[in-house]
Amino acid sequence: MARQIVVVTDIQDRSSETGVHSLQDESAGLDFLIAHGIPLVIRSRRTRAEIERLRRTLGLLTPFISEHGSALFLPRGCFPFVSDGAKPALGGEVIAFGKPHQEIANGLIAACREVKADIVPVGSGDP
Repeated sequence: MARQIVVVTDIQDRSSETGVHSLQDESAGLDFLIAHGIPLVIRSRRTRAEIERLRRTLGLLTPFISEHGSALFLPRGCFPFVSDGAKPALGGEVIAFGKPHQEIANGLIAACREVKADIVPVGSGDP
């Protein structure tokens, strides 16, 4: 059986790194992977939308892992099969490892009501 190499890389917020040398190294690395048919899978704390923009920029068609590993996105056509655990998503399928935000928010609201605690929203997506 032939082995298949897959590179999984963690993409962090690189806004503080503005060096041209770093970008040249990354471009050379991506070119090497493409030339050798080695898939690059991005794993990041970033959201699905942020990773999809990056994938379009890089011309990647491979799966990716978003939001600290909470979901694996499988773009349409990247595999000849679909996992039983996958749910339809825009542009492919998703395998969720975490609970949906609204389900967690609803649980938090219910728990706070039960113990008569107040909820103080901190961000735009908070209950």
